[in-house]
Amino acid sequence: TSDVEQWLDSRHICQCSKESDLRLLRTAFNYAVRQEIIPTSPLQRVELGRRPKRNGVDVFTPEEAARLMSVASDESKAAFAILLFAGIRPKELTRLTWENIRDGFIHLTPAITKTYQVRNVEIEENLAAWLAAYPPKDPQGPIIPLNWIRKCVKIRKQAGLSRRTDAARHSYATYHLTKYRDKGLLEANMGHVKGSDMLMRHYRAAATPAEAAAYWSIMPPSANFPTN
Repeated sequence: TSDVEQWLDSRHICQCSKESDLRLLRTAFNYAVRQEIIPTSPLQRVELGRRPKRNGVDVFTPEEAARLMSVASDESKAAFAILLFAGIRPKELTRLTWENIRDGFIHLTPAITKTYQVRNVEIEENLAAWLAAYPPKDPQGPIIPLNWIRKCVKIRKQAGLSRRTDAARHSYATYHLTKYRDKGLLEANMGHVKGSDMLMRHYRAAATPAEAAAYWSIMPPSANFPTN
């Protein structure tokens, strides 16, 4: 069981992909049980670690998001900030370089995006602060550090947020819509087809204006912004 859990954690940064692999593994192990190759399936004891969802969508509270940023290593803070505050897909993040961040936008080319469509995501004030506080060693290099998946799993575990790999993108969608109340803008930032029900059905949870304000106020310790 522990071998299966470690393999799943090391292989995936997306919950839906993990569930797909689990379905395939379940078929194989059930067959092995029927053939009396193994006495029981190890999947019976696999702990998925999924938390109760808010309105059916897994969203980080502002406190959880702040804890994740606090626990993240310096070399990983920019990557986690982009996940939380720009809603970039985890797979897209692995293809991003610092050259894609300029002029107040994250520029996603067809080679980066899931849909092979160009997308430009506005950089929020708090994300700009995180990127400025933790600049790249290589201005042309990748956003993620070496051994990213292993480090990502470790950081999430330290923050007590294991196996909630879709929550960052869901959180961005939820708190962005609560703050701006602009569904069209959010769909463009998320890479969804305009007018589809994808955003409202699968990415948005209920949040209060106070929660959204707290989320977008998560700043690096070095940030020093005027109060007026």
